[in-house]
Amino acid sequence: MQEDDQFNLGYFDNPVDAALAYDRAMLIIDPNIPREELNFDPSKSEHVTFTPEVLRQIHAIRDGRGWIS
Repeated sequence: MQEDDQFNLGYFDNPVDAALAYDRAMLIIDPNIPREELNFDPSKSEHVTFTPEVLRQIHAIRDGRGWIS
């Protein structure tokens, strides 16, 4: 993911929830991401859900389309 592909994943009640959302997004974008680049074991973020708009952006980045409006 390039720096210009950054966007807001949402607002979270605590840093752990934010880190889990980051992990989940990265696993959607690249399922083969090195585990040391994640905050937690991948199974810990399986429950994370995103709004449809955020998920659309994650899929656009995964598919190489970058940021879409």
